[in-house]
Amino acid sequence: MVFYNWDEYLSDEVVTQFEQETGIKVRQVYFGNDEARDEVLMTDVNSDFDLVLIDNVSINIIGQDDKFIALPETYYQPISERFSDSCGDYGVPYSWGAWYCVSH
Repeated sequence: MVFYNWDEYLSDEVVTQFEQETGIKVRQVYFGNDEARDEVLMTDVNSDFDLVLIDNVSINIIGQDDKFIALPETYYQPISERFSDSCGDYGVPYSWGAWYCVSH
């Protein structure tokens, strides 16, 4: 799985635990700022990523340009509607307060 993410956002321990529990190898590709991230996501390069950490405003703008896959409703079932609405159809909330959404 290729995860487009902030540098040093996830600890190595979290990645290792995820890989051990799922058997899925994680490769992270990093961005340095929101503008650089959004520029890459607006190109066809975004198809190289399986998962993206992005804010709720950008996910909805970029998602409207068909750059993300709309998630099935089953992704949202364990999440309160109050929180899932912030990411629209393209992601699920990842962190409280910052409203970062994770999408694929």
